Amino acid sequence: MVESTAFSGDKATIYSVRIDDAKQTLFEEFIDVYFESHHNEVNEIIGNVEKIGFYSGAQEYFLKVNEGKPGDGVSALFDKTEKLLRVYCIRFGLAAIIIGGGATKPKHIRSRQEDKSLSDEAGKMIWLSNEIYKRMLAKEIVLSDDGKHLDGNLIFETQ
Repeated sequence: MVESTAFSGDKATIYSVRIDDAKQTLFEEFIDVYFESHHNEVNEIIGNVEKIGFYSGAQEYFLKVNEGKPGDGVSALFDKTEKLLRVYCIRFGLAAIIIGGGATKPKHIRSRQEDKSLSDEAGKMIWLSNEIYKRMLAKEIVLSDDGKHLDGNLIFETQ
């Protein structure tokens, strides 16, 4: 995981996920893949991430919570009903959020489990959430006193 200095601000620290030796984070890859075909939606998502970091913190109205199993902390950045894109994230209170990747959610499906791309992207964040939880229990990762930073062992290796 890496802190995204472009999006982190006074209200929240924004992290993203870099898999193994990838040059880009999952969020950067998402932007590259969908920017041309879904320009307005990508800009809206970027704008919401900026609002979270600089103005409001990770308020629940930005998120569709419980995108994984209840309690795993995985949410999707909120989109309006007519929008097609989903970006998955893990929220730690109002002041820290980890943004992963995402995909399009075709209108003919009801849940992410019906689409392989969505399931894969959400699955990465569910896995990461579980790993973070284990490390928090073992005190290998702690939330800073101000609740804005994750400190400790933030390097995860895929299996």
